Amino acid sequence: MRAGGHAAGTARWREAWLPPLLAALTAPDARLRANVAHYLLPLPLAMDSSSLGVLLERVSGAARAELGDPARGEERAGTQRVRVAASAGAVRLRLQAAAAL
Repeated sequence: MRAGGHAAGTARWREAWLPPLLAALTAPDARLRANVAHYLLPLPLAMDSSSLGVLLERVSGAARAELGDPARGEERAGTQRVRVAASAGAVRLRLQAAAAL
């Protein structure tokens, strides 16, 4: 095997499944988020458990992007803020629970 072949393969694998999974986990539809987190998420994590940190990082980054940065005066208000914060928090808890299995 070539040097770096495994790392390159892992990176390609993650780029194949992380973006669509992240989109589903941060979607406005609560039922979609719950179903993806419960039924789909364990499958790729079982094959690549070290990607959990990457996924947590991306979920947190997506939540920060959606909520805005209060230090820059970008913070969103109202229902959207509550929905996004709740979604990101729920996803983080599900990911952490999956990691504990």
